Amino acid sequence: MAFTTPAEVADRLGRALSATEQNQALSVLETVDGMIREAVGKGAAWVPDPVPAIFVELSLQKAIQALANPQSLASESLGSYSVTFPRTQDGGLALSATERAQVRRALYTSLLSLPTRNYPGDIPA
Repeated sequence: MAFTTPAEVADRLGRALSATEQNQALSVLETVDGMIREAVGKGAAWVPDPVPAIFVELSLQKAIQALANPQSLASESLGSYSVTFPRTQDGGLALSATERAQVRRALYTSLLSLPTRNYPGDIPA
């Protein structure tokens, strides 16, 4: 189960996805889901509640990137127009060291931020 859906990818893009794009988005979302779970040391059955916002944001970013550049091209030209994309061996899907740190921090910080309660007679902070 991915942390977000192709429908949310379409919402972010502001347009409907074709059937092919929906399948591609779902595949990328499931791949990123697995990478996030691996980064935080959790298995496929684990479902965070609530899902940290960074999990959703990274999933959306990676899916949009894959839709924009499905062949992982480094550059392309047409006449005088050319565009260059960031070059990565994995098509940009793998989580960077910074992204892995962000997902770990988001999960483990939220686990440590348990609500506290003051009781009558507690020493004021």
